Amino acid sequence: FAAIRELIQAGRWHVVNGMVIQPDMNLPQGESFVRQILLGKQYMRDRLGVEPRIAYCVDSFGHTGALPQIFTKCGFDAYVFMRPGPHEKTLPSEVFWWQAPDGSRILTFRIAATYETRAVDHQAHVERTLAAKPDVLNDTMCFFGVGNHGGGPTKAQIEGIQRLASERTDLNLAFSWPDAYFAAVAREASGLPTVTEELQFHAIGCYSVNSALKRSHRKAECGLLFAERMTVLAEHWTGRPAPMEQLRTLWWELCFNQFHDTLGGSSVKEAEDDAIRALDGICASAERLANNAMRAIGAQVNTSGPGEAVILFNPAG
Repeated sequence: FAAIRELIQAGRWHVVNGMVIQPDMNLPQGESFVRQILLGKQYMRDRLGVEPRIAYCVDSFGHTGALPQIFTKCGFDAYVFMRPGPHEKTLPSEVFWWQAPDGSRILTFRIAATYETRAVDHQAHVERTLAAKPDVLNDTMCFFGVGNHGGGPTKAQIEGIQRLASERTDLNLAFSWPDAYFAAVAREASGLPTVTEELQFHAIGCYSVNSALKRSHRKAECGLLFAERMTVLAEHWTGRPAPMEQLRTLWWELCFNQFHDTLGGSSVKEAEDDAIRALDGICASAERLANNAMRAIGAQVNTSGPGEAVILFNPAG
């Protein structure tokens, strides 16, 4: 870990994403996306000494249309994704301004072909990437490497790209990173089109498969938000400190189980069952925190007088 930090400080290891994990970008509530970023960026500031400005979720199965609002208000300048691909959704450009219903927009890049490669010869892969480049831009990003199925670029791949770079006198092939790319195209980006839709669809079965997992996830989200509201109200009305560390731990656990292959139901059964147990545990812990907070509030209410007393709590805004 110390070696990783040294490489980051030396500018040889570049950090993207700024979230706890790469979550499913459809199913979580908006507040969950905000917590993904708040917790993720805090960790990266504290442990890595950086705060990513590039949102990056290349593997999720589609993207809800409110994300540009969340990204921009959480301090991101650009976004990189891959799915849905060109065969699943036609876009006016592979690089575009993605705009949310509130008018927020973020410069967005769709990866051409794939973010991972197995071959050593990347000639065809580079050509596919160049073909997808908008005419108004002089630069593009070409992703390569074994990826999440075994690691990063191999030595043979790196040497192959170095040979290709020496052969292609018409191109400047350089090893780089997303921040550098977006800085390079910033002046030309004003001529790019705007997309005002959700980015759908890919692997649509992931939106509904494993209903037990989906149900536990939504209950955990709602229960945790309710517990947070009630514990803060209890602190405000009774002076009883809100259990901030417990809440933070539960939010981290929830964010972890929003990983796209987990929440999307595309993991092995054992992993899905583990996630259900974890989410049900969040529900139980959140319920205990909320109940304790409501008891503290209820103890302050004067219920003297004839008849029975019923105290109602409305957690909605």
